[in-house]
Amino acid sequence: MKVILLTSDYYLAGNVTVQNFLEHKSVRSGEIKVAGVIAASTFAFDKPSWKKARRLIRSAGLGFFLKTVAINTWQTYFTKAAKYIWPKHKRRYFEVEELCEEMKIPFLEVRNINGKESKDFIKKMSPDLLVSCLLLQILKKSTLVLPRKGSINFHPALFKHHRGSFSGFWALLKNRRVSGATVHFMTEKIDEGEVILQKRFFVQPSDTIFCVNKKCAQLGGDLLAKAVVKIEKREKRRVTLRKMARIFSIPTRKEVRRFEKKGKEFIKLKDLLSI
Repeated sequence: MKVILLTSDYYLAGNVTVQNFLEHKSVRSGEIKVAGVIAASTFAFDKPSWKKARRLIRSAGLGFFLKTVAINTWQTYFTKAAKYIWPKHKRRYFEVEELCEEMKIPFLEVRNINGKESKDFIKKMSPDLLVSCLLLQILKKSTLVLPRKGSINFHPALFKHHRGSFSGFWALLKNRRVSGATVHFMTEKIDEGEVILQKRFFVQPSDTIFCVNKKCAQLGGDLLAKAVVKIEKREKRRVTLRKMARIFSIPTRKEVRRFEKKGKEFIKLKDLLSI
């Protein structure tokens, strides 16, 4: 099975997911052939990105926006600086481009995952599947139709609990004791499509958004690789769900205040020390 991985540049959780996928035994054995990796910008200095930023500020407030930007910026510089701080044999985190160079996998960095450069790369590599590893951009129909067997996505939550964005925030706000990860086929609609695999993990009362996202990322690569093998073997894919959560998106200021009153946090010093 030939695949192209799609991820977001310098997003730590995305990097962990890609690394775990590339280290999976099915990839190492050649059962899964990674024909390329495309890393799309998490934030481009263009009109659509600024529009999203304004929407986030209006809904969740300036404080929530600044915390989100600060954590994403820290992740960017951490992944860039890690190779200068620790020797390679002691590092746990690597830039996606660095991983691709080591494994001789074609790598492409783009601003827009649906742009001509991305599409030309996909057409050239002619994959069976597109595999989204925490890609922070939405795939359009014109991109989804390019691979022969479809496109699959790793969503950092169980579909019955949460669909949409900010899954770590919603899991903590709703006092989930169990969260998880879902791999599903992608459609034009956000977090729709047939579910292939799901896996759960426990959420501790002391967990932060960073902790929940990290646990999801550690599950993601393995779950995606197993899903690709399952599709290749034409095994039964459907997971019967009793219910599907409604789409949760940007929280409101009121929900952010509730989150803070519960004593929940984006990240703690212990999270930084644990990496």
